[in-house]
Amino acid sequence: MEKIQTKHLPLLSLFIFITCGLYYFGLRPFNFFPKNQVENVNSGLKFGPIGIAFTEDKIKVPQITSVTLEFALTPSSLPQRNVPLIFSFIDNNHILLTIGQWKESLLIRSYDKTTSEKPFNEISSSSVLSVEDDFFITIASASDHGAIYINGKLVRESNVLGGIGAIFKSGTQMVMGNSPSGTNAWRGTISTFALYTQKLPENLIKEHYHRYHLGTLDYTESKTPFLFYNLSNRENNNIYDRMGNNDLLVPWKFRALKRDFLVPIWVDFTFTRAYITDILVNFWGFLPFGVAAYFFYTIFSKQPRKAAVLAVLSGLLISLSIEIIQITLPTRSSQMADLLFNTLGTLAGVLLVCKARKT
Repeated sequence: MEKIQTKHLPLLSLFIFITCGLYYFGLRPFNFFPKNQVENVNSGLKFGPIGIAFTEDKIKVPQITSVTLEFALTPSSLPQRNVPLIFSFIDNNHILLTIGQWKESLLIRSYDKTTSEKPFNEISSSSVLSVEDDFFITIASASDHGAIYINGKLVRESNVLGGIGAIFKSGTQMVMGNSPSGTNAWRGTISTFALYTQKLPENLIKEHYHRYHLGTLDYTESKTPFLFYNLSNRENNNIYDRMGNNDLLVPWKFRALKRDFLVPIWVDFTFTRAYITDILVNFWGFLPFGVAAYFFYTIFSKQPRKAAVLAVLSGLLISLSIEIIQITLPTRSSQMADLLFNTLGTLAGVLLVCKARKT
């Protein structure tokens, strides 16, 4: 082993500088306790880029067979790089159902936690959503089929929407304005949310929309909902369920319900420009580290192969430590893809040097 001499100090400084840079960019903005960006407005709750609300207890209706979800919202943007989640329903950290937005469409995914081959069924509405416009959305589901209504008009029917009521039999926790892990925030305002333990007929769905549009929907008719939140009536950090079954919590500090460690690539992969860009950044960001680490380890070892192995292992361990720390950062997510492409980037840097030196 050779000791570090004065002539090695520039190389040591470069190695430390690149390492610190990797931790900086991998962990910024270092906000371990961010404020929950959910604002009270006249029309309801306005969700920002770090916002979340959720039921503290599970919504449980043991005898349910059919269900209708009814809510009003105003999007603040038309997301094109990911699918931010308006509502998520989870059971013991397993996602059961999500309602998100993709560009101008509503995207509904029903998950099957018993299989890994096809984890979810997906269906979308037509392109009807727009920025800063109000929409009254109804998702009505029987045991074998269901339908999506927007502003009282039928926009999609499918058997994919059937059986949604089953998630409420054993109980499910609802997350509003974000994913359970807090990394997929939807931006916009949600005004009301109601859950019926039956599939409402089309004529009543249309009536509810017209009454909402006129400001006369009070949910006192014969079809009483199981849950109803008027999101413009917030008291401290609670939205009280007018049916008295389950209140909604809006915490002062941002708090995710679940934190995932090294989410598998096959779970979070989406063929979007944002995802591909993230992969490239993780790869190219660690390539310079591979170069610097290889030269750094040659100070201590005259064996090029040993220096190469140590350099790649260092890249792997640094990336792994970043992913571990990210579990404690509510605004970051720990992904297997990051670990893989960070390590591949380090390996590419090492191979580049070895080829240049013809070792």
